[in-house]
This record gives sequence, C-alpha cells and structure tokens, in this order.
Amino acid sequence: MISEIILRGEPVLLSGFGKFLVVQRAARRARNVRAGLEVMIGARKALVFKPAIGLLQQLAKASPAPAVEVDARARKTGRT
Repeated sequence: MISEIILRGEPVLLSGFGKFLVVQRAARRARNVRAGLEVMIGARKALVFKPAIGLLQQLAKASPAPAVEVDARARKTGRT
C-alpha cells in the first residue's frame, strides 16, 4: 500500500506527475501573535510533493495571463 511506503520514508514516484517524499523538519521557535509569546514547535515528519517537470510545463502552458494588480489608493478613489 502507498501509505505504508510513505510511512517507511521511501519516496513514491508517479511518473509524469511528481514525487511524494517524507522529510524531517527540525524543531523551531515560533511566535503566538495573539498572546505575544514565543513557543517551540517540536521536530516532526512532513509529507512533501515535488511536481514533475512535465507537469510544471503543462501548467505553465494552460495558465491564463496574470491578473493586473490595481493600486489600493486607486481602488479607493475609483481610478485605475
């Protein structure tokens, strides 16, 4: 089963789509913004997806032109 392979830490390759990997994330400090306190986030394993080059190329071809950003001040005044 694929989940068993991932849990063992072996990469799962789906040809033409990408690769799923398990990586070890180090412990780090973070900030609780609401309380203003620093907290420690423990080391953990995380699932990572790395898309295949062919998939990235297909997505780049299929994506529409990027939307034009409107300046926030122009939005308030009604000018573009």
